Amino acid sequence: MSTNDLPPRVRNPSWFQVPVSYEGRARVEFIDPPGVVEGPAVVCIDESGAQLATIQVETPVQEGSSFFTKGEVRAEDFRRHGFGNPCKSVVVTTPQGEWSAAERVYLHGGNFRPERNQITLKALRSQFSTRDTATSSWWVLPLTNFVPGRWMHGWSGLADHPLRMIRPRPIPDDVNDEQRNQLKLENTFAERLIPFDIDRLRGYIEPLPEFDQIVGLMNSNKVRSAVTAVMVGPAHVSDVRYADYEGLFPLDVCAALTLATGAPVGSPWLEFRDADGRLIRRTHIPFGNPAYKQGYPALPDYAPQAIAVLLTRLFACEDRGQGFLRVVVTKLIDASRRSNTLETRFTDLVRAFETLCHHYGLREQNDLKALLDAAQKAIVKKTLDESADRFQRMARAEADVQRQAALTRIADRVRNAGGRDKNFGMSVGDLLSRFNLHDAGVVSRFLAEKPMLGATEWSSLLSRLRGCVMHEAYFDLSSGRHDLFALETVMDHLQDVLLRVVLKIVKYEGVYQSSIPPLGSHETLDWVGPNTAPGCLGYY
Repeated sequence: MSTNDLPPRVRNPSWFQVPVSYEGRARVEFIDPPGVVEGPAVVCIDESGAQLATIQVETPVQEGSSFFTKGEVRAEDFRRHGFGNPCKSVVVTTPQGEWSAAERVYLHGGNFRPERNQITLKALRSQFSTRDTATSSWWVLPLTNFVPGRWMHGWSGLADHPLRMIRPRPIPDDVNDEQRNQLKLENTFAERLIPFDIDRLRGYIEPLPEFDQIVGLMNSNKVRSAVTAVMVGPAHVSDVRYADYEGLFPLDVCAALTLATGAPVGSPWLEFRDADGRLIRRTHIPFGNPAYKQGYPALPDYAPQAIAVLLTRLFACEDRGQGFLRVVVTKLIDASRRSNTLETRFTDLVRAFETLCHHYGLREQNDLKALLDAAQKAIVKKTLDESADRFQRMARAEADVQRQAALTRIADRVRNAGGRDKNFGMSVGDLLSRFNLHDAGVVSRFLAEKPMLGATEWSSLLSRLRGCVMHEAYFDLSSGRHDLFALETVMDHLQDVLLRVVLKIVKYEGVYQSSIPPLGSHETLDWVGPNTAPGCLGYY
């Protein structure tokens, strides 16, 4: 048997289309002036998720072109509709089903001459429903820019999945060793997957048949971004609506894959399909269309199973879909972009930690005297009261109203100086203690011998740096007040700590790729202990 006589590779990409289009008859309802426009229409949704509906208006409306464009626009209407006549809804009925959009539909352009009335509408969100009334068994999320370092191979139970892009090629018994080895090599490419579980049901990510060619075009900057893979999961939900913020799980998936691979991952829409793979619904909510740019991956590229574990843990995480976690992951991704300024990166880290501290109730003010023994409390109280009384007497003797008010305020502050105190660095330290991370003690041990930026312990160092970026808006490198190496050391360490906290929140178990130089080291989440050398965290 020759190679040409071997069974052909089973390829099933026909079920997946990108871009997509719908062709049928449209009915568009406008509000001011009111009216209905009908005619043949073509709806095109490209790889970025942009949605345009071009409609040939069969019967010109009485107002002509002024029907579509308004001369007077109220401010509340302008933000939603621009200068266009507000569109209440657009429905395109096709032989396969119905495409509809009923919110934020804009007039994108058109030709309003009597002999050819044509308008183009742009929808931000829409939905296509087929006439199939079967129950959803699978959801499909096209992934833009998903380029893992490696794929996993040979997962049993997935070869016959109805939504596989390429099925492994059968190997006949009557082939020679050379042919058998050739088929095995081809099957290693056909079996590239990253599996994950949702409620003990298996899903997977599979590259498009043209994955290698697409990645080559993106790496050579010939393509800004492109769909590279499809993610297929068991339908743990039957629909996704933009108003249901917690239910928009593709946002969490794209953020997690961005964090894992370092490249910004998006998706143009979400599909729901039945047990046989037939389309039931396509929800056109763009989940990001970022340009492809390789960043620093949080998970090792040599271990694709790490992404599989992360996805499985993510779907089981009780905090998935919560606003605080989405904000923190987004800030972590932004802080990892070395193209951003030092101030921008540090601000992102501060915002992320403050969000976490607020969520876990760690931003409340701490009673400083509670940390002291009885004798120390008495001394502190007596000293502060005596100083406050002195300032109060000065205030009573002061004739100037403004100076009197200032002295009174100083007296109040002094009297309460040993009470409750709000401190960013202390809050971060409490957060790390909550997740059993020992970094604060390790760094404070180093700073006690070698102060950095004038701070002798970690919480004060973080608070001082936060004050610089939040109140002064910049680090003063030119005067020598701030040291570039010290700032980068702190930010690399903070980014690493934040990553470990996020992975602990989703209960990820495995190794990750530390952001602390030298880059590329693979560690477990609890690699920092009480006796870890500060140099391991970048402090020398």
